[in-house]
Amino acid sequence: MKKVFKIGYNLILAVLFLFLLVVAGTFLPIPGNYKIFTVQSGSMEPKVPMGSLIFVKSAPEYGVGDVITIKAGRNTVTHRVVEKKGSGGEATYRTKGDANEEADPEETSGQNVVGKTIFNLPYVGYPIGYARTKTGFILLVIIPATIIIYEELYKIKEEITKKWRSRREKKEKQAAPENVEDRIRIIEEESLGAGLHAEAPGTKDHPQAPSEQFVRRSPGRDDQNQIKRRKII
Repeated sequence: MKKVFKIGYNLILAVLFLFLLVVAGTFLPIPGNYKIFTVQSGSMEPKVPMGSLIFVKSAPEYGVGDVITIKAGRNTVTHRVVEKKGSGGEATYRTKGDANEEADPEETSGQNVVGKTIFNLPYVGYPIGYARTKTGFILLVIIPATIIIYEELYKIKEEITKKWRSRREKKEKQAAPENVEDRIRIIEEESLGAGLHAEAPGTKDHPQAPSEQFVRRSPGRDDQNQIKRRKII
């Protein structure tokens, strides 16, 4: 049971760590000139569902059929290239959403193209988008991160305590007698010392018993002669 709990905990930790990396990737540049976006509309369904998380990489130029992300004011739009004019940095592109009936009214210059969609993760963009809000950041990032940090610090504390106890027990074991014979010798020495300090019988604290105070003896020959003399007199 403990092993299953540990595996589950490690999986949750890995998912949360990956989630934090993805959230950070929506704000910070990613090595390899990649960028991460979330799809806010269903104009590219079913190929790119609404709420998908897309990974975009820039290229020198793009061809017809490529799904590209272009700047549209403060926002971005991800559509498919249906027409291309020119080449290189001077190329212009006309785009269209797969779910739209008509192409976009304006052409896009290569300077406004962020990059080409390399792959997408359907519906993963929903929690990522929510995590970018103030409330979502607290619930999905701050609180889980705090719990994990607390758990890791607790594990470190337990490990330090365990090592400290092990060292203390080792020192106590080294200070104690190494074998049974040494222990018996110590006990005998302590018992002998206690016997030397004990008071002998007949002292104030140990009065003599009546058997120790008087010694009976049977009548001897002198005593019998003395009794006979008394009778004659």
